[in-house]
Amino acid sequence: MNQAKLDAFAQRLFKELLATMSALNIYLGHRLGLFRAMAEAGQATPPELANRTGYADRYVREWLECMAVCEYVDYDRVTDRFSLPAEHAVVLLDRDHPAYAAAFFCFVPSFARILPSLMEAFRTG
Repeated sequence: MNQAKLDAFAQRLFKELLATMSALNIYLGHRLGLFRAMAEAGQATPPELANRTGYADRYVREWLECMAVCEYVDYDRVTDRFSLPAEHAVVLLDRDHPAYAAAFFCFVPSFARILPSLMEAFRTG
């Protein structure tokens, strides 16, 4: 067995799992208006963004941390503030820009909902 090939494939699958989780977090940010609130706020701490949106601080913090780890948002360790880079805001918020992509993430939950029916179709034709 080729250990390097095995390791490379396992790493690829792990990256794809992380990408799937990121897609779900982008969906949440899009649907909950978190990206828009970040763009309007400039920089915000998790409690500030939670207060601005009316969402629970704990979940806003965890979402922001995930977005920062994936480098979708910026994080300033000194001030504990998160911000949405202008370039990312265009892709996530500007529906008229050719690079706009946030709406595509709305397909992810739709695809997930049809999986039981799709599995049944595989079994029964």
